[in-house]
Amino acid sequence: REVFDEIFKTGKPPSEIVESQGLAQIGDEEAITAAVREAIEKNPDAVAKYRAGNEKVLSFLMGQVMKQTRGRADAQLVQMVLKRLLAGK
Repeated sequence: REVFDEIFKTGKPPSEIVESQGLAQIGDEEAITAAVREAIEKNPDAVAKYRAGNEKVLSFLMGQVMKQTRGRADAQLVQMVLKRLLAGK
């Protein structure tokens, strides 16, 4: 939506607006892994609940990563990395 508003205001191409305002999706696994590690470190109770079998907590942890990345992280990649790190792999 922000992109459309900016297109109408400035006439700039969408790709330029996305890049200049930092709105591109984060698909870099290293960046996502760093965000996931931080979410895990900051939420030890949620991690313990997940490891005890409460898989609903995964959504909470994903939300923390998305919040940290301002919604720009690739959700599928976040979920994959979260599951891998929570499994200790």
